[in-house]
Amino acid sequence: MPWVTFTAADIRDGLSVREIAIYEESAGMEFDGTNAETTGARIEAIASRTCENFRGIIRANPLVSAMGPSGTLPAFCIPWAIAIARVSLLGLSPAVEGSTNPRRDEYNDAIKGRDSLRTANVNAFAITDPEAVTASSFPAYGGRPLLQF
Repeated sequence: MPWVTFTAADIRDGLSVREIAIYEESAGMEFDGTNAETTGARIEAIASRTCENFRGIIRANPLVSAMGPSGTLPAFCIPWAIAIARVSLLGLSPAVEGSTNPRRDEYNDAIKGRDSLRTANVNAFAITDPEAVTASSFPAYGGRPLLQF
């Protein structure tokens, strides 16, 4: 699984047109009209914090011995990171009891997915394709970086 850079552009791509309008409107009020620079800086900060949160949880997995470059996440984590970052940016909108809220459900699934990284199989975090790695790349019995009993 490749590791890809998680950026503010990923967060923006995960926002609906209405969410962007709400954010720009509230950011303009919050920052007294100086939202052009501050809005971008806030999204960048949220992207950075979210990425480091995921990387910290991946580091907590005792099976993981190598990670991608700083600022990157495994590609399968990007949708989860976007959902969590979107809530950091906009919060969750209230829903009437008994109705469905797809954004809330997406956020809850992202939290479960993120938390599952602590115990996920090490193969989920492979930096390179295992077939492309030569046997001499890392010392291990049977050519595996970690023995699994």
